[in-house]
Amino acid sequence: SSKPAASTSKAPGSSTSSSAPEGIPASFGSKCSFVIWGATELSPADSVGQHEPYFVARVGPKGSTWTEKHRGIGRRSQPWAQGGDPQWRMGFSVDVTGMLSPELEIRIYDQDLFTDDDFIGAAVFHLPETFRDAEGKPEGLRLQKRLSSQGSISVSFGSKEMFEKLEGSFIPAFFDEMSPIGEIKSVNVDDITGDGPMRIGGPELPPSLQGMYWLTDQ
Repeated sequence: SSKPAASTSKAPGSSTSSSAPEGIPASFGSKCSFVIWGATELSPADSVGQHEPYFVARVGPKGSTWTEKHRGIGRRSQPWAQGGDPQWRMGFSVDVTGMLSPELEIRIYDQDLFTDDDFIGAAVFHLPETFRDAEGKPEGLRLQKRLSSQGSISVSFGSKEMFEKLEGSFIPAFFDEMSPIGEIKSVNVDDITGDGPMRIGGPELPPSLQGMYWLTDQ
C-alpha cells in the first residue's frame, strides 16, 4: 500500500535542538504525525452546485490565531468531489521543534469555481494532551471531534511509524498556499541596496525554498 507524504518542515522561529516540543512525550521526538481521515455530517454551503469540501491544516503555538499559524508547514487536501462524506485519508508529519505548546487547527471549506470558497467549520487539537494519550500506541490515537459549526472530523495522532501500522493507502499531502505576492515594481541598478529588491525566503518556507530571491516581472 502507498504511504502518506513523509516530508516535514520546521516551524519558523524554532531552535535547532532535536528535543521534543514542550509538553509532548520525548518518545515522539520533534515530529508530530497525523492522518486526516475525513469528515461527517457536513451540509453543503451552497444550495446549488456541487459540494466539494476540502480541508487546510496548520500548526502553531497554543492560542495562536489562524493567520498566526505557519503556512510554511501547513497542509491541505484536494477537494472531495465524489459525493457523500469526504474521505481524504491524508497523512503528513510536521517538525515542531521549539514550538511552545503546539496545537493543530483544521478548517474545512467548500470549493467554489466562481466565488470565494465557503467556510464550513473548524476544529482545534491541543497536541501535548493528544500525544500523551497516543504514547505507546503503535497505530496512533484516533479521535472524532465536533466542528465549530456542523459535522465532525476524524484524525489520528502518532509517530511516523504509525503510517506503517495503519491499514490501507493514504493520499499524499501537499503544502498550504503561500501568502499572495505583492505588487511587482522596477528599480534602477544604482538604487539597489540591502533593503531591496532582494527578498529573503526565510524559515516560514520549506527548507528547499529558503534562500535569497531577486524579484522580476518574468
